[in-house]
Amino acid sequence: MSDQSFQIKVSSIDNTQIDIIVNNNTLISDLKNLILHQTQVPVDRQRLLYKGKHLKNDTTMQSCGIINQSTIQLVAYLDRNSEEESLSEVIRSALESLPNNYMTNRRGRDQRRREIDNNERMESLRQNLQTMESILNGQRKFSKGQWVDVKDTVDQWLEAQVIDIANTITGSKVYIHYNGWPSRWDEWIDINSPRIQYFKTHTYQSLASPMYSPHPISQVDAQNLRNISPFDINDCILQGLGLMEQILAMMNVYNESQDQNSPEIRRIGSILAPLMDRFGKFMCDLAGIIGNTQRNNEENESISSSLITNESGVSNNSGIRLPMQIPVMPAPSELALMNPRMGPDFDIHIHAFFALRSLEQEPRGGLWDNSA
Repeated sequence: MSDQSFQIKVSSIDNTQIDIIVNNNTLISDLKNLILHQTQVPVDRQRLLYKGKHLKNDTTMQSCGIINQSTIQLVAYLDRNSEEESLSEVIRSALESLPNNYMTNRRGRDQRRREIDNNERMESLRQNLQTMESILNGQRKFSKGQWVDVKDTVDQWLEAQVIDIANTITGSKVYIHYNGWPSRWDEWIDINSPRIQYFKTHTYQSLASPMYSPHPISQVDAQNLRNISPFDINDCILQGLGLMEQILAMMNVYNESQDQNSPEIRRIGSILAPLMDRFGKFMCDLAGIIGNTQRNNEENESISSSLITNESGVSNNSGIRLPMQIPVMPAPSELALMNPRMGPDFDIHIHAFFALRSLEQEPRGGLWDNSA
């Protein structure tokens, strides 16, 4: 029975599947060689997963519980510690190791503009405000429906959402749903675990995002938790004003300090930098919403420039000429459509971010640290 052959499926991250014949005694290391012959993905760059668990080289099909028609997930990755490959060689290897030009296809998918309604725009602003308040208060606090970044069981940062919270004798836990993934991957995580972080601290914003504020690439699919509470433009402005006052107060303290290298000022700076970044994006999105509302009102009123008769702005129907509207910066997705260089080619973008951090903190991420 142990020598009886059977067929399994190996699925890559772009949903390409291949069939491979194995038996109960086939080692995972042997399986990787079989995958190499069909996909050209080097053995040392293969990570195989079955039911969410990493398959080790010295285990067999039988010990892993792999049976006929089982599906194994293949994740191809680069060796970050390799000092022998130059940057160009790493990029070339990445493209060659992923079938069907995965990176190019992914970039094309990300750049396709995803239309969102006003409720989703307001939810994005509410989520941004919620995160800023948590950063400002210095409290690690998550709530039901909050968007977060979560490191999965294979050390990849993904977009997720908190769908439940429970208080146990061992501490608080949050129930996480990964955007775009089946509910069978949902899991409980300790609220103090480093695996869960504020939204868009580890995942990346798409170049085709419809918002400047942190916004998911994959549509939030825990439908029963979307727009969990009413939130309109007035709530948004009032909450934003409260945050603005606190941020301005911190900026004054930072500016008036005689020693910006003191521990307290460094602490304030480490909080102030991400707050200014997120609040600036919040203001850009809020300006776009207000600008669109104003344009819609003008269209509804059908004000025609032909009615203007004199320099004072008074028209022949006693209407008042509105001031010339200064254009509001379009959303990133609209800018992407305006840019003729945005095509199906492959680009590497290197961004430098300046922020205060402790000397002991290790830099995050790497060339292959993405949240796909």
